Amino acid sequence: AAATTSAAEASAAQEAASAAEERLQHLQQRLEAAEAEADRSAREAEAVQKAAARDAADLRASLQAAEATHRDQLTALQAQQSTGEEVVGKLRSQVAAARKEASEQAQLTAELATQTGQLAEQLAAAQA
Repeated sequence: AAATTSAAEASAAQEAASAAEERLQHLQQRLEAAEAEADRSAREAEAVQKAAARDAADLRASLQAAEATHRDQLTALQAQQSTGEEVVGKLRSQVAAARKEASEQAQLTAELATQTGQLAEQLAAAQA
């Protein structure tokens, strides 16, 4: 009876060990699957991070290019404004010179008219 009991206990122990071994294998498979999933997730996260870094670099480059274009446009506009101010200054000088010349011409015309009148009087007196 003791041998039967020992054999039954040994058989039960073997079944328990076998069941424990199956559970262990099942847990190892789940662990391997979880590790594979974690690796896949880490690779995906790394890919997303790299893409975000590339996007950020592209945006920085675009922003720098836009700032450079803006600076170039501002410089060009300032140069145009400066040139326009120079042209306006020259035109004002030309207008002032033209007014002065017109004034001098009017004065000379008035003097010529006076002299012509005097000559006409002298001629009339000489003819009389």
